[in-house]
Amino acid sequence: MAIENFKPTIWRARLLENLRKNHVFAQVANDEYSGDISAAGDTVKIGGIGSVSVNDYDGAISYEELEDASTKLTVDQEKYFAFKVDDVDAAQSNANEMDEAMDEASHGLDDEADKYIAGLYTDAGLSVNGTDTFETDHCYETFAETKRKLMENDVPGNMPLWCVVNPQVWEAILIDEIDTSTDNISAMGEGAITATMGFDLYVSNNLAANRNMAGTYRSIGFAEQIIETEALRLEDYFADAVRGLYVYGAKVIKNDELVDIQDSN
Repeated sequence: MAIENFKPTIWRARLLENLRKNHVFAQVANDEYSGDISAAGDTVKIGGIGSVSVNDYDGAISYEELEDASTKLTVDQEKYFAFKVDDVDAAQSNANEMDEAMDEASHGLDDEADKYIAGLYTDAGLSVNGTDTFETDHCYETFAETKRKLMENDVPGNMPLWCVVNPQVWEAILIDEIDTSTDNISAMGEGAITATMGFDLYVSNNLAANRNMAGTYRSIGFAEQIIETEALRLEDYFADAVRGLYVYGAKVIKNDELVDIQDSN
């Protein structure tokens, strides 16, 4: 057995690929910053500028300084996985076995990251609530109210939107036959299960109780990276081990484009 034959870069890439396939909330967040991460604790700068004034023209022009409206996202969450195998070389030579192990590891890591992002509903700048928010026969009204509040905050009516609901709400939506919407299904966001009234619809078990979320695809920033994967010989077992370190961070970037939707289910 030769631990040095372990291929960390290959398995790190496969693990990250599996993660991105499994995520729900990371699908609706802006994750373009992930490539900038090299270690836990890294801070990613998300660029932006303030509003530009529009003035009456009277023959003279005054130039204003652009205001820096950038924000920082700190990668402050760390999770790891570690499992035993009888022989790393044998496991690597059987791609199905190692892929299955990495897939199971990615499910666990993904679940933790999605729970973290789901908890950002507390930073939403908009809210929709009522005693029958997502009860059958009221789903259309809730989506319409959510979209109205976004439009009142100057979110363009044609901007792609998402909504993540819990399974009970999804059941109400099915009963309400919203899934028969005439939206262009081929234009849905990756991982969405259907589209309705301008929202790409996702389902997650990681939402807080009686909470659903909606927003634009730029409302939340998310960054993730598999920092380490390595194989080692276990001293107390006749076995090898594979372990990896996963780091991530998330932040509400535009709270006026994120909606906390409370339901009564």
